[in-house]
Amino acid sequence: MRVRKKRPRRGNAFLKGLLVLLLTAGVSFGGATLWQRFQESNSAGSQTDTVRYSIGPSSPDLPSDGESSQPETPEDSLSQMPSTSSFEAEPSALPGDANFSSSQEEVPDTITGEFSVEGQVAVSDKVDNSYFDDAIFFGDSISTGITAYNIANNTACVAAIGVSPNTALSTPYIPTREGGKVTVLEAAKAYGQRSKVYIMLGGNGLWQDKDGFIADYQKFLDAVKTQYPGAVIYIQSMTPVARGVEAKYPSVTHQKVMEYNAAIARLAKDNKLPFVNVFEALCDAEGYLPEGVSADGLHLSAEYYFKWFDYLKSHTK
Repeated sequence: MRVRKKRPRRGNAFLKGLLVLLLTAGVSFGGATLWQRFQESNSAGSQTDTVRYSIGPSSPDLPSDGESSQPETPEDSLSQMPSTSSFEAEPSALPGDANFSSSQEEVPDTITGEFSVEGQVAVSDKVDNSYFDDAIFFGDSISTGITAYNIANNTACVAAIGVSPNTALSTPYIPTREGGKVTVLEAAKAYGQRSKVYIMLGGNGLWQDKDGFIADYQKFLDAVKTQYPGAVIYIQSMTPVARGVEAKYPSVTHQKVMEYNAAIARLAKDNKLPFVNVFEALCDAEGYLPEGVSADGLHLSAEYYFKWFDYLKSHTK
């Protein structure tokens, strides 16, 4: 008896071809993003659980140990600081898989003027995203959202959870290709010279007395001036916090944020540097983050990052 071989069905061949086509398109349009997310999660997993870093988004490559010397972690490093001193949570989660871009419809301005600070940068003609082409942002976990939400993919951002005026110069936060870590300023050397520098620090330093806080901030400013001669250095205020946040972070209160922001504004004035009061663009009528804006009372939703950058665009020197 002759056994007849089954011929492959044309339908199966068509489905296989369609599957290959879809996979190819998926790699072309989404593969790079997925791979980048994998690399970031893999790299972050090799660090401590509280370290989230941002070295982009304009250049996703990690800095090299060879590009700068790696400092040793001081005895008063982040791991030995009070657990309540750090904004250890991640930025608020993106809703779904939304692909946010700076072309998103602008959020209505809610500035009341009640939280303005004498000498802050006044309203100016609004610039576009290209203004940040030659800028670099330094900060803590608040600033990592600039990269996480792809707010300005033409700029540089070097930030990590836990960075404070007390640790910014001495503690190595940013992973390198060789598996080490370097400080934020050393990691920033991979971007070369920049003509605009934005700094937002403070939330992780509220456990310090105010004089020590400002003295440490001044040391960081001096180092930034040396590394970026001739650059416009914008000092940003801390962002507002939500009501009741002190229940989770005892050293972080609305009153303390207001008080230390005033000290940062004076520091900017003493250094003849522009103070950008982003606080007033993000707070409600009583000076708090509005309800529902933050998952943990500290970090911003994607919507509020766009409010932040809209404010920066209309407050330039």
